[in-house]
Amino acid sequence: MHRLLKKITIIIPTFNRKKFALRNMNYWSGKGPEVHILDGSDLPIDKNELTNLDKNIKYHYMPYDVIKRIYLSKSLINTEFSIM
Repeated sequence: MHRLLKKITIIIPTFNRKKFALRNMNYWSGKGPEVHILDGSDLPIDKNELTNLDKNIKYHYMPYDVIKRIYLSKSLINTEFSIM
């Protein structure tokens, strides 16, 4: 199953839900899929809270509306499949 997960990019838009975003990043860290967190929050998550994550987790602070963040996410997908 792990090798199949490498074919997937997971896009997670979030807004002012730091605890939820960190929980998702920690869950997926090192598990195979490439995960992009598109954070439109008022303030970004502190870089110190992101240091223990595996390289498959990509945090993007994008203080834009969700439509623009989703539009910009298409350039981040380099796998055969993607889910949101």
